[in-house]
Amino acid sequence: MSHIKVEGSNTLYRDEDNFAIINKDTNGLTRAKRVKDRIKLQDSEINTLKEEVNDIKELLLEMNERLKWQEQ
Repeated sequence: MSHIKVEGSNTLYRDEDNFAIINKDTNGLTRAKRVKDRIKLQDSEINTLKEEVNDIKELLLEMNERLKWQEQ
């Protein structure tokens, strides 16, 4: 299996057997994986914050109901 360098690119090669384009930019792949992991972490943190805000909201509503009951 041999690869021919794609003109105008330092990281792209064409497979001579099946004509597929192969990207050999391992640094770019590593960066993309880090970005993807960071986005997953941020999404997880956002979901945790949403859950915590909802919990606080429920507590406040419950407290409000108790205060209304005590005023009667």
